[in-house]
Amino acid sequence: MCFLSKALALALLLTLTTAALTPEECANLKKTLSADELHTISGKWILHEFYVLSEVEYTGQPMKETNSSWIEFNPADNNQTFIAKQRFMVNEMCIRYSIHLTVVGNTLQSAASSPSSASFLKTCDDCLLAHFSNSGGIGTNLLLLYAKTEKVPQKDQEEVREQAKCLGFQQPPLFTYTQAELCPEQSETTKETEE
Repeated sequence: MCFLSKALALALLLTLTTAALTPEECANLKKTLSADELHTISGKWILHEFYVLSEVEYTGQPMKETNSSWIEFNPADNNQTFIAKQRFMVNEMCIRYSIHLTVVGNTLQSAASSPSSASFLKTCDDCLLAHFSNSGGIGTNLLLLYAKTEKVPQKDQEEVREQAKCLGFQQPPLFTYTQAELCPEQSETTKETEE
């Protein structure tokens, strides 16, 4: 019996030691899209996971009540701006936002109600991993996993979770998509906000 408990403890210890990524492995998972690659964010993306650094820092109660969300990035004609249309399904009501974002290097920036920026990390195929930071007020850092499809393969989700850990984001995600109904493009039960 003593042997079994020691073997189990050793197996658990080995699992814990192999679970932590090295700084080199984390460096590979923190690579962002270059300015030349920003065009790849264009199109419609379904939100699958939403990470925060800490729940104390994040005060966005509506995200906890969100059933589903999607975002669409459209480059403007001069390729120096993007228009982001975002939809949230909250309590069977669609909330719509549109925001104009300026390309600055390999980030998108907004000077709307509070200064914010987004960078995009290299991740799985047909996925978009957005790191949003807001310097207004108390400041927030968010990591959002989007995908073109309603399901993300398990191995891709695991890779994104490793990326979130490397960036110091809290586990598990604050929001996980469960294939709930998405907001349509236009809806009569829509609240529109444009910044």
